[in-house]
This record gives sequence, C-alpha cells and structure tokens, in this order.
Amino acid sequence: MLGGSALRENLWTAGINVLVSPGYRRRGLGRQLLLFAEDVAQQHGRTSLDGYFELPAHVMEGAGPLLPAKSGAGGLPAGEPSTAFAAAGGYELEQVETSSRLVLPVPPERLAALEAAASAHAGDYTLVGWADACPAELVDSYAQLNARMSVDVPTAGMDWEGELWDADRVRRDEEMLARSGVQSVVSAAMHRPTGQLVAYTVLNWRPEVPGVILQQDTLVSGQHRGHRLGMLIKISNLQVAQDRWPAAKSVLTWNANENQHMLAINIALGFTPAGYEGEWQKRLG
Repeated sequence: MLGGSALRENLWTAGINVLVSPGYRRRGLGRQLLLFAEDVAQQHGRTSLDGYFELPAHVMEGAGPLLPAKSGAGGLPAGEPSTAFAAAGGYELEQVETSSRLVLPVPPERLAALEAAASAHAGDYTLVGWADACPAELVDSYAQLNARMSVDVPTAGMDWEGELWDADRVRRDEEMLARSGVQSVVSAAMHRPTGQLVAYTVLNWRPEVPGVILQQDTLVSGQHRGHRLGMLIKISNLQVAQDRWPAAKSVLTWNANENQHMLAINIALGFTPAGYEGEWQKRLG
C-alpha cells in the first residue's frame, strides 16, 4: 500500500507495508501483494520505496548470522522470515533502530538527580511546555524545529528530503491528532538570548490504549547541542506525562542504532531494549 504519500515534498517516495496472516504464509501471497503495491507506487510516480518491520528483542538472542545495516550500526537475523522476504524482494537494510521501553512511574529521585546534573550545563536556556496545541507566540519557532527534525536525525541512506513546515502545518497536524483522539504533551528548550526554541520532545497517548505512552520526536538543534538539553526536555515531559496520564505503565521509543547520544539518555532514564526495527529501501529503475 502507499503510505504517507507526500504532496509537498518527497514526491518520489512511497511506504510499502505487506502483512499476511500467519495461517496463510508460505503461499506466495506476500510476494503478490508486494508486486501489486510496487506497481501502484510506480503508477503514482514513486520510485524510491521504503518499509519497516520490528522484531522483539528475544528474537535477536542466538539468532545466528546477521544481515548488517548499510548504516554500519547493527543488523537483523539473516534467517528471520521478514528479513529474508525483504531481501528477496530487492530491498536493502539501510538502518536498524532500537525499540526501548521505560517502566512507569520513574523513581522521582532518579529524575531529580539527572535533572540537577544536566541543569548545570544549561544556563542560557529555559524550559517551556504545552499540551495538545502550541502557544501562538511559539508556533513559528516550533515549525522551524519540526522542519529541522526531518533533516537532523540519523536516516542512514534513506532517500528522504527535508519536510516543509510552517505554522499552518503545525495546526493541521494538531487538529489531525485531536480528531483521532490522540493527546500530546510537548516540552521544549528556549534559548534566552534569542527567544527561539532550540529543542523539543513529544509524547502521545490514546485513551484506547491507556497503558502505553509513545515517544515521538526528540530534537536538539545542532548548534545548541552539548548543554544536556535532550535530557532536560525528556525529564520535563516525563514528569508532565505521568501526572496527566496516570494509567500509563510504560513509554515506548525508537532510536537509530547510530544515534548513541540519544540512546545513552534513554538508558540513563531507565529505558531497556524491547525490540529492533529494520528500515528497508528499494530504488526502482
């Protein structure tokens, strides 16, 4: 199927998602579906196809030889069915992401100690936050950070270009989440001398799945790294999220294996590996 078909950027890309019920596998249905989806993508002028599949952490234990990611960080079991299927279809494993889980509530003494250590490095910054809708006076700055998110995070060799963001797109995104019943909390860091937002992190929660919070974007602008802002905004958002959604028992997040700095922050907060996700890509002739 075509997923996330952009109309303003990434006009040559398409997301491919093939799912076959376990009882009907090994009959060639997956291959037929893949070929059909690729044909639809080509009809729409999409020539760079991508897809992903996540494996539970325990599958990696004693899994045998790994197919290495082209990013140079991590790999997936070469003999695992999803890996073999993607490779046989001509897709290349560009990147592996680690899925991590944080058990809630986080001990307050852990957050307090981490916050105290990080605050000593962030004298020129102040934290701001909001729920569901960005304040009007910050929305333009927030839009700029969203645009940076699409180019600053590690994407290995994925054929993606930067996204175009403005205040209107931020509002449309917020409205879409609201219509879907998704609630959000955002914590951001503001650079005091300029008044600009330079870092942000987002957590989402749905009442239909009350036990789980999903970590979405986390970004610190390149020129403002080294001040422990990533740690500070994550701590702030966790504190808000635990108060707002007390039924939640865990937070799930995903990070590229090569993004060791963000993985280190998550480990310090108490996240542990839950699975590994392959980012696959195929470029058509």
